[in-house]
Amino acid sequence: MAPAGDFLELTHSDEWLARGYAGEMRYLHDARRRSPAAAMDDARSIIVCALNYNSPQPYSTESPADAARGWISRYAWGDDYHDVLGEKLEKLLTAMQQQFGSDFTARAYVDTGPVAERVAAKHAGLGWLAKNTCLINAQLGSWLFLGVILTTLELAPSLAPNDSPPPDLCGNCRLCIDACPTEAIVEPYVLDARRCISYLTIELRGSIPEEFRAPMGRMIFGCDICQDVCPWNRKAPATSDSRFQPRKIEKPKAKVENSQE
Repeated sequence: MAPAGDFLELTHSDEWLARGYAGEMRYLHDARRRSPAAAMDDARSIIVCALNYNSPQPYSTESPADAARGWISRYAWGDDYHDVLGEKLEKLLTAMQQQFGSDFTARAYVDTGPVAERVAAKHAGLGWLAKNTCLINAQLGSWLFLGVILTTLELAPSLAPNDSPPPDLCGNCRLCIDACPTEAIVEPYVLDARRCISYLTIELRGSIPEEFRAPMGRMIFGCDICQDVCPWNRKAPATSDSRFQPRKIEKPKAKVENSQE
């Protein structure tokens, strides 16, 4: 829980956008993203929910490189996180209505609204923003789906007025920076999305620039490399939610032809 006020990190967004780092993601230019208060009239609080999606399967950096197999980002192995986390937020909204009545406004977003979820999560005490720009929780690592509820209710924040968000524990580590094959992390805490494999394979509508095709290797949908090498993910717990486990694909049964003598 955090107040729906101005976050210091968002004051740098204009400079990041001016550098062209957002690529074709025009929605990131939405002025409402500069403050949770701008995303909804009279918003006073922002509830941030984190859901672990790590699964007990090898990371891309641990799996043997098989030329016949492409890599799909871990987040896409199971059910659509928008639906899974969205259902949980709707249940929370129902509980809020039962608790507080209907004399308030609230909107739930799962990567669908003009809200910088990672920044809000930091100020709700859920972790720090790492050098690869992901949110890291000291116990859960960075395998986290984030969803938010903006509300006109004035709720008690997770952090006391004199408390600071969790400290940055990346230290001198730069494994994520050095491991990125397309050099998308142009400096600590700054990502050039135009070079990011996740952007190139999901967001980009045109052809992938030739300079990135060879470095991308077997990544065909998203990329997990900067998270796979992160020391904070070495002991990250695996989720027990079956909806985030890899899908099992059943091979079609052989068709038996009827024969006539």
